[in-house]
Amino acid sequence: MNSVQLTKFLAAVAVLAVLTVPVRNVHANTFALGALTPFADISLASTSHATGLFSDVFSFSVTANANLATVLANISFFSSGGISNFATSLYEIGSGGGAVLKATGTTTVVPGPVTLTTSVISFSPLLAGSGIPALPSYQIRTSGNVTGVAGSYGGNLTVSPVTVSPVPEPEIYAMMIAGLGLLGFAARRRQRGVAV
Repeated sequence: MNSVQLTKFLAAVAVLAVLTVPVRNVHANTFALGALTPFADISLASTSHATGLFSDVFSFSVTANANLATVLANISFFSSGGISNFATSLYEIGSGGGAVLKATGTTTVVPGPVTLTTSVISFSPLLAGSGIPALPSYQIRTSGNVTGVAGSYGGNLTVSPVTVSPVPEPEIYAMMIAGLGLLGFAARRRQRGVAV
């Protein structure tokens, strides 16, 4: 075998090696949910993917400070495929575009002929912006690996108002201290009156 034949043979082996490596498709969807108000309950419709890795992003902002609760679920039937390594996380997106991780979903897998995988995020508070710049935005990012022919997931996102306990004003403390002082004065005077 001469050098030209050897070069052609090595090139053919290299092409064959590249073609036999399994290709991993990475699927990505972005969903813009807009500005959510407290008491919003958004259904995240079934999101389907073909075999391979996926990474989806649900973007939103809030119009008032709020609590977040989200549940995303995947159901796999009879080991015919589904989603493995299903994960969710919540990010806050700053005005400069940088993402800060705020919460990671708690993933639970219930195995069986019908496998249920859920990922739950609870976070408080989501902060609403005022003035300029615009509202801070948030992203729920999901990822996983679709095994079998296809896999899908769905769920809901609930935004509820933040309940704030009232903080007493300084005048309330002053009135309380004055009242305690008057009680102490009355008690002392009564004590002196009995002793005489």
